[in-house]
Order: sequence, then C-alpha cells, then structure tokens
Amino acid sequence: MSLCRAVVFAAALASLAGTPAASLGQSPAAQGETLFNARCAACHSLEAGQNRIGPHLAGLAGRTAGSVEGARYSAGLHESDIVWNAETLD
Repeated sequence: MSLCRAVVFAAALASLAGTPAASLGQSPAAQGETLFNARCAACHSLEAGQNRIGPHLAGLAGRTAGSVEGARYSAGLHESDIVWNAETLD
C-alpha cells in the first residue's frame, strides 16, 4: 500500500472510529476513498502534476514539504524542512 493510500485509509479509520464497518456497507479501503473524495479531493489530486488549490499528493512519501513545482505554500511550510513520511504525517 502506498503511503498516500495508507494516509487516506488511516484518516478514514480515525474519522469512523467506533462505527462498525459492516454497518456502513463498505470495506475500510472504500471508506477511505469516500472520505478522501469528500474532504480532500477538491483541493488535492492523487495524479502527479495535477495541482489544485493544494499540491498533488502523488509521490508524497519522502518529498520535502513545500517542494511541488507550481503549487502555492505558506512561507512557514515552505521553510519548514519537513520531509513527509508516516511519522511527519501523523
């Protein structure tokens, strides 16, 4: 599983904590996709080079924050030297 998909999956689990998956009629992966589409997809694409309001999320693992060409960032994020991985995303 890619880091990006793992993040979407983790976000889905966190937001649905205490809700039995069976009662929603979706697998955890489908719940993550639904959550991404509802909360993230308006601003972020999973396709490289397709920036929206926010930068694309393709190749996120190991990428330095504020480094996607053509995307707009706050000065604080751009200067943060954060490298995205499971720990920094958490």
